[in-house]
Amino acid sequence: MGLPHYVEHRKFAKPRLNSSDPSVLQYLDQDEREVAVDKVIKSALRKTDLSRANIAALEWAVNEITDNVLTHSQSHVGGFLICHKLSHHDILEFTVADAGIGVARSLGILDECEAVERAIQEGVTRNKSTNQGNGLYGTYQLALASSGIFALNSAHANLYVTKAGEMHIRDESIPYKGTYVVCQIDCANPQLIEHALTIGGREHSPAYDYIERKHEQAGGVLRVEAKDLCQTFGSRQSGIEARRYISNLLRDDDGLRLEVDFANVFVISSSFADEVFGKLFVEMGPLRYMRRISLRNVAPAIEGLIDRAITLRSQTGL
Repeated sequence: MGLPHYVEHRKFAKPRLNSSDPSVLQYLDQDEREVAVDKVIKSALRKTDLSRANIAALEWAVNEITDNVLTHSQSHVGGFLICHKLSHHDILEFTVADAGIGVARSLGILDECEAVERAIQEGVTRNKSTNQGNGLYGTYQLALASSGIFALNSAHANLYVTKAGEMHIRDESIPYKGTYVVCQIDCANPQLIEHALTIGGREHSPAYDYIERKHEQAGGVLRVEAKDLCQTFGSRQSGIEARRYISNLLRDDDGLRLEVDFANVFVISSSFADEVFGKLFVEMGPLRYMRRISLRNVAPAIEGLIDRAITLRSQTGL
């Protein structure tokens, strides 16, 4: 997870988010926050089957909670973010933490338990002229709709919502010096936004999402650089993550076409080629595959490996 760096930064290197293990990401300003959120979404696309709507829901929640840190917490170390997929479930859990003034001081409420309870209610914020106060509320609703846990700890107050939706609030004798939020989102729920993000009596749809910002081109074309699909091109495990990333990009709109750009990639393994392109060819069928997926800037050696992988996989099937 990379935690030792934040305990003793002179001895341990700063962690990097890779394709296998989640790492703690620190952010000190809006630019670093946006980079951290994008890394989390990219990792989620590699590890979990996601609809376009659920990508937007996850991105909205992580954006809201991480932005709260910079807007309200006055944390001298900024914020910390980590996200991982629960084993054997399509559930993503993310945690955002800071070392700031806490929810009660931010809202101007003396009772800390009352403060965390009010913080997850709709429209609660310290300054309604600049903030709508729906970040924690909407994130809490996403966890409820997912039958996932939600936790909000700040100073002496501990709010915990079980998978059954039961809320428990208790006064802790040992304070957490700051605030942290834990939220679980069920990515297998196709109507997550419809069930959860109702704000001001109206369904809230995030205006745009990661795929639109990072991959959409004119004319209904998505473009992805091969290096965004995974960290390495030498293993079947990397291929599994790359294939899931591609499948997620194409999942909801059969009219979209995807260009995979292999610029500056000079070698891939046979197992990687088979896991990604061989299996996609068989899963989608030849005509649909050729209509929807094209490769650009492919080195001859890589092209040969992909052609062979498709031929062999077509003979053996999935």
